[in-house]
Amino acid sequence: MPFAQDLIHKLEQGAGMRYLRIGLAVLAVVGFIAGYNWRAFKNFSTQEAMDQAQLARNLAEGKGYKTLFVRPFSMYLVKRVNEKSGRGAGSGNLPDHAQIRAMHPDIANPPVYPLLLAGVLKVLPFEYNTKTKSPLWTNEGRFWRYPPDFTISFLNQLMFFGLIVAVFFLTKRLFDPTVAWFSAIVLFATELFWRFAVSGLSTMLVML
Repeated sequence: MPFAQDLIHKLEQGAGMRYLRIGLAVLAVVGFIAGYNWRAFKNFSTQEAMDQAQLARNLAEGKGYKTLFVRPFSMYLVKRVNEKSGRGAGSGNLPDHAQIRAMHPDIANPPVYPLLLAGVLKVLPFEYNTKTKSPLWTNEGRFWRYPPDFTISFLNQLMFFGLIVAVFFLTKRLFDPTVAWFSAIVLFATELFWRFAVSGLSTMLVML
């Protein structure tokens, strides 16, 4: 019994109370993250996020910095360059200076974010399949979440947590620990940043 009494005393009055509070705070944060992803993640809803994701997939599959999203102005620029250099002859006798019969080179997206996504898509084991039966990706047996989209979203959330940590230490250095904790909590609790974190856009990388 003395052991139990000492343990209870440490949890209520001693150093154990600190670890108990930290543990409860960590559980609350993990619960919030899991709940937000379960309720708020709806796959990518913006054209830009889907464009960068398909570019990252092409990179991960070894197709080069090529895109399936062909823009008229991009066609014009590629055609002008190929005509001047004599490239892009195409197959047979049909010229393809605009490079639209095969993979089109992407000249619209900055390369860092798609390359980062491509590395993640290359390393993590999953399939580009919407017919999975896993309850994590389906709802009542129907398609609900796309695994690659969720993987990219999770990567952006990790960068969001990195941003929170960076803001905490920067604010602590410029001001004091109280301001640092307050800044980190406000940043974590701002729903707008969470929307960007699950959107698939490069916002979190740019902010970090």
